[in-house]
Amino acid sequence: MIKMINLYKLNSIYHKSINLVKDYLEAFYDLFIKSENGQLSWFLILRLAVKNLINQPSRSMVTIGATALGTATIVFLVSFGFGLQNIVTQRLVQPNSLKLIDIQSDTTALALDNQVLGEIKKLSGVANATGVISLAGSLNYKDSKMEVIVLGANNDYLDYAHVEQLTGNKFSSEAEEKISLLPLCSEQDLLKGLDKKNLCQIDLKLLVDLNHKGMVAGVATQSAVQLGDLIDKKTKRFRIDDDIYLPVRDFPENNSQILGYIRGSILQSFSGKEVWGGTYSSVNTAGYFFQDGIGQWYGKWLKTKALLYQEIAPSVYTQAKDNQDKSVEVEGYIPEVNLKILSDKENNLEQDIEKLLNKNQVLGEATQSSSVDNIYSLNIEGSLNNTDELKQILKTDQENKIASSSSQLAIVNVKKEKGKEILVSTGFINALGLSQDQIINEEVSLQYIISGGVINGITGKVLSSPVIYKIIGVIKEDNKILVYAPLADVQSMGVDKYSMIKVLVDNENNLRNVREKIETLGFITRSIVDTLNQVIRLFRIMRFLLGSLGMIALVVAVFGMFNTMTISLMERTREVAVMKTIGTTNNDVFRIFLIESGIIGFLGSLLGIILGVLMGQLITLVLHIFQGGNTVSLFYSPFSFMILIFITSSIVGLTTGIYPAKRAKAIHPLHALRYE
Repeated sequence: MIKMINLYKLNSIYHKSINLVKDYLEAFYDLFIKSENGQLSWFLILRLAVKNLINQPSRSMVTIGATALGTATIVFLVSFGFGLQNIVTQRLVQPNSLKLIDIQSDTTALALDNQVLGEIKKLSGVANATGVISLAGSLNYKDSKMEVIVLGANNDYLDYAHVEQLTGNKFSSEAEEKISLLPLCSEQDLLKGLDKKNLCQIDLKLLVDLNHKGMVAGVATQSAVQLGDLIDKKTKRFRIDDDIYLPVRDFPENNSQILGYIRGSILQSFSGKEVWGGTYSSVNTAGYFFQDGIGQWYGKWLKTKALLYQEIAPSVYTQAKDNQDKSVEVEGYIPEVNLKILSDKENNLEQDIEKLLNKNQVLGEATQSSSVDNIYSLNIEGSLNNTDELKQILKTDQENKIASSSSQLAIVNVKKEKGKEILVSTGFINALGLSQDQIINEEVSLQYIISGGVINGITGKVLSSPVIYKIIGVIKEDNKILVYAPLADVQSMGVDKYSMIKVLVDNENNLRNVREKIETLGFITRSIVDTLNQVIRLFRIMRFLLGSLGMIALVVAVFGMFNTMTISLMERTREVAVMKTIGTTNNDVFRIFLIESGIIGFLGSLLGIILGVLMGQLITLVLHIFQGGNTVSLFYSPFSFMILIFITSSIVGLTTGIYPAKRAKAIHPLHALRYE
């Protein structure tokens, strides 16, 4: 039963389809083939138009050829513009290029740090975001040493930046793995307690389990360095800039109590011991000199004892006195700002001066108010046997202060031990005169040079301890000596400011919205879309100009077609009169001439498109042969452009026949026969 129903349905569908096709054929016959109301059908009109063109083969071929040549010129020139645009855009557009945003900051007030990166990743429409840190570096390979540009990056950034890797591998999972600044505490560590020599990261689950067992009384997570700890037991001598008053504090921190001020003088030096203290701003790295295992920074302070001054008004100081009108001398802490630590040689000279002054004070021959010139004239004995040397040290001390302090660099360590891998550029291996295969798996020593401001709070340069890396890949970059190092290694030194962040959106349509959200945060955004739009606008203008040149040839062809149709009308005046005499209507005559011009335009545009494409392919083939196959296509013809040109040329050809067709329609048969 079911089969019978299905057969009935199929039979019904079949008959409906047959009837539908029959209806369409009848409609086509009535419209194009059947003649009604004394008018010729479109089919007969088409046959007469074609017959008239065939009767004048030379004229028809020349007219069609001229139209084809004009169309081919437009196709050839505009296709050349499209081809150039494709070449440029293909170089610009890489995978995901249209979904990438570059973020930079033009002010130090807005830093691209991990906090900003986290906020950007949370924005709707953002699929991923990663950053790169640009540093300087000093690299040693065997007997060669060179300065390099170091880019701290991960594999995501290499993909988003479309780095072209010629050989080798990308970073391994070990190289990309971020580490804690402290090792994980073991059960034994927690049981015996943590101290300065036993730092680790507490495993909360383990700590809870041990607390439940009553095995842990308390855990200390203090830093290995305490404020006030001695850096060096050796006493340091230092000189403070002339007429500079430095605050003396009761503890080596900026927020501690000020006991008074110590006055600097070129004729006086002080002694003290260096201790670790809180951070502070300085022209060198003394304010941020050391970072411990938990990421805490420390600055250099001096513990000294000196006569104090008090500030009685802004920038007005007087010597501090006690109740008995005696000068106050206390021990306190001063940061290493606006002062210079004396070298051993300068320290010996200072001691000789003190001995000499003390001796002359006893003899009554000199006082503390002696001028510098008087000091030069003293007959100094012992280790001070060159007064010119002392004079030079005293006079140039102020000039050497900045140079001396800038030479003091903080040292940080790369805390990661695994994944020591780098990628180098072809510019690097070219500088060494090696090949790609020779450099792979070779080991180099890399020392990071971190400029001021990259590590939070440090204004001076910072050096890293040398790190041994293995070269695992080579990237294409001939003009720069680049080294790609794992981002995790750079961040393990405390560097948290990115040079640039790349953002990948989930959809090209969301690119604009995501850019607007990021720009509201105050950052500058860039995208390849901006460049691509400029390129498209430029080539759109270029194609318009090229197409305009091609239109000149088409306009010439149009005039030729118009002339052909006009001459054809003059030659066929008697024919038109006879047709009208035997019953052909004016509309039929109009349609005959209009169809003739339409056929010329149709064939001319079709042949012109084919000819224009073949010309472009021929030139590409010739370039391909002469350049040994290393060439790209300079011509590209989009299908939509071909359809547009075809329709435009056909319409232009059809329009050209309107005027001759109207003249043919207006011919009076009796007048035409009498004229003949």
